[in-house]
Amino acid sequence: MATGGETALIQAARTGDSETVNMLMQQPQTAVNGGDATGQTALMKAAQKGNYEIVKVLLEEQDVAVNGADGSGQTALMKAALKGQSKAVKVLLSRADTLVNGADNKGETALMMASAKGHQEAVRIMLERMDLAINGGDVSGQTALMKAAQTGNHATVKVLLEQLDCQVNGADVKGDTALMMAAENGHSKTVKTMLERQDLEVHGGDATGKTALMKAAQNGHDETVKILQEHQDIVGNTGNRSGQEEMKKSPQTKQSSDATAGFSVDNVKRMEGGRTPKAAEMPSKPSLTPLMMLEVVKSIPDEITLHEIAAKLDVKIAFVKQCLSDKKKLTEASLEVLQQWRGTQRTGEDAFRVMKQVLLDLEQWKILTEILQVKLDP
Repeated sequence: MATGGETALIQAARTGDSETVNMLMQQPQTAVNGGDATGQTALMKAAQKGNYEIVKVLLEEQDVAVNGADGSGQTALMKAALKGQSKAVKVLLSRADTLVNGADNKGETALMMASAKGHQEAVRIMLERMDLAINGGDVSGQTALMKAAQTGNHATVKVLLEQLDCQVNGADVKGDTALMMAAENGHSKTVKTMLERQDLEVHGGDATGKTALMKAAQNGHDETVKILQEHQDIVGNTGNRSGQEEMKKSPQTKQSSDATAGFSVDNVKRMEGGRTPKAAEMPSKPSLTPLMMLEVVKSIPDEITLHEIAAKLDVKIAFVKQCLSDKKKLTEASLEVLQQWRGTQRTGEDAFRVMKQVLLDLEQWKILTEILQVKLDP
């Protein structure tokens, strides 16, 4: 036995000694599935190191445990994926019995591991497997897309989003989506990449109601904030892409964009500190949308008065009061939209998306209303 409980076969597989591996495989007493102190076999070591020719030799052995796992629950495929050893991944997946969706002790699959590390080629190879569970989640509910977005691997995110069955709006146990994770960590390129998906939900909030824009602002990621603000789903407060072309034609689009420009990370931070930004730093009489209101109002101290809220937002008090009554109007408008969809020739997925957006809008108004009510003078 070598150091760490390695057998001669394991050591040869790890170091890429093909000659020794071939010799040992000819000996009946060689234990092909023998493991070291951590449970790693020769196949795992060869896969991890990218010694794909040795992987081929080992896979020729009928009794080799291609899906065997070490103490952490990782298989040879996972180790190859984690290290971006694409050739080894391809060889392993040439075996029909290789479990592409196998998970380790943390619930992570080979796809998740490769995605988190940004190993695009390994990801592409695994995507060729028809039985791949692209939307599978680990113990925390995070998918491959979320892991790639969270670590800022925008190229890998793009590869995953090219798959039509990739759920771009999926959320983990905390309610965080891939977009929220990318925004929170300031991965602006990843956010840009995600915004290319036509079915991306930009306004969604996590379990606490925080949106991608909120997360980016609270963590001081100015560039990401700007990207999200400039995106027409944010500026126009629209839940789908169908109205974007009309927005481009409308003269109000520029006005809304100009109004949004004043809501920078610096301004949010100033409000959190109880300090009023200079007049030149705030937009003049902005055309605020409910979502924009929500972003700013949530950062205002609880003890502030109604007049101070209006002053900080540079709007009339009547406008703030109106927000408290507009929820009913929005509810009525939403019901009208749903009634229009009833009986139309729409797919179940389309209908669900519209209903979900309506509920999301209602929830945003509910949060905004509650915040304003708490901040009003008794």
